[in-house]
Amino acid sequence: MVCLDTNIIIDYIRGKQNIVEFVNKCIREGSIRTTAITQYELGLYGDGKPTPGKELANLMETYPLSNEAADRASELFHILKAKGRLINELDILIAGIALSNDDILVTQDRDFLALESDRILVI
Repeated sequence: MVCLDTNIIIDYIRGKQNIVEFVNKCIREGSIRTTAITQYELGLYGDGKPTPGKELANLMETYPLSNEAADRASELFHILKAKGRLINELDILIAGIALSNDDILVTQDRDFLALESDRILVI
């Protein structure tokens, strides 16, 4: 299973060709998920009314921020901090949620490369 980061969903809606092809393949395979953090971020765009990104996210299983996910996110935070490569904490929470559910996080955020994880796919 793959867990889509917010930037993937946004670029899917914008029609970015490589993202559209990747997400459509995942949709056909029934293997996409997202997180409650991404739902929150998508809700920030616009005026609180449904957006195409939020509507797409509503079609996916959405993982909550569980205790296990929070613990995994804090581990990631400390790894990044030790490397001097801290990133946005919402992104760290998204990664913690995806990884705690044994999914592959799919993102365009190159900052995640600092984690050197085979469970994070930067496209």
